[in-house]
Amino acid sequence: MMTDWAAIGTNWNEQETANAMRELLPEWGFPRGSSIKLLSLSENAVFLVESPQDNTRLILRVHMQGYNTPAEIDAELTWLGVIIAETDLETVRPIPTARGILRNMLADGRSIVGFEYIRGVPIDAENDLLPSMEMLGVMTAKLHLHSKSWVPPYSFQRKRWDFKNCLGDHAIWGDWRHAMGLSNEGHEMITKVITVLEKRLLSWGTGAERFGLIHGDAKSANLLIGAAGPVLLDFDDCGFGWYLYDFACAATDVNTVKDVDICAAAWAKGYRSVSTLSLCEEQMLLTFVLLRRIMTMAWAASHTYSKIAMRDYGVSYTELTLVFANELLSRGVNH
Repeated sequence: MMTDWAAIGTNWNEQETANAMRELLPEWGFPRGSSIKLLSLSENAVFLVESPQDNTRLILRVHMQGYNTPAEIDAELTWLGVIIAETDLETVRPIPTARGILRNMLADGRSIVGFEYIRGVPIDAENDLLPSMEMLGVMTAKLHLHSKSWVPPYSFQRKRWDFKNCLGDHAIWGDWRHAMGLSNEGHEMITKVITVLEKRLLSWGTGAERFGLIHGDAKSANLLIGAAGPVLLDFDDCGFGWYLYDFACAATDVNTVKDVDICAAAWAKGYRSVSTLSLCEEQMLLTFVLLRRIMTMAWAASHTYSKIAMRDYGVSYTELTLVFANELLSRGVNH
């Protein structure tokens, strides 16, 4: 069943959500009169809460109904807890309520989760692209090593990011055909590219060495430089997918094949400092980049209520993806 993104956008109301959150703030030790500021809006709404008494801060994430289920949110929090306990990967820490609950609920049934506020500096993707790519390579390799050795509990439920759910009949993020500014010629090109992608990914397969639990959005925007070094944020799209897709996430906002090649080399360098990455795998990275870009076009088309979607992934992103697709097709996609 596909997500009804139109309903999610229509039903969203920032002030109503903030008012509902205030009733729960004491459960995290914050007074109801604390300031609440919206930081981002997509499949969830992320807020910064600040106490007027001592300026302590907390991040609260309110989940839209119709995307991640309560069981899927619980699974994300379970994996985060295990990553924190069993690896040296720096990541955001969930903050339980005074009753020890990680996933709380608003009065209307929406899930709400608390996370620590991290004092740090965001990555300037434009000026720090290569250093951030290498850092993401290191962190992603650590994540993948853990994923390949960890056995999730029986109750663990997360989305499966296979071709059917990425670009097929059950595409989770919506229909790429509705992408903003997509012309008839563009439609024909993307249709051709998707046929190539499906064949290549079917050939690549979903064996345990190539497909497993991944971050699903490991890009510079989700990387923060804290006091102890880089911190990986936002596991909301984690699920079962191709490991190489995590590089495609890192390259979401890289708009030329030349720059992707440079970023791939930096990411691979970081990755290989921790784990193995074969030449064959490195040559497949661009295939996953194109998969991610088309998915992002679909995401933007279905998230017109999100300022991020409208600002970063509108008509120009569609046009750049078409140029990108043409260049990749002309050189055989995997070169």
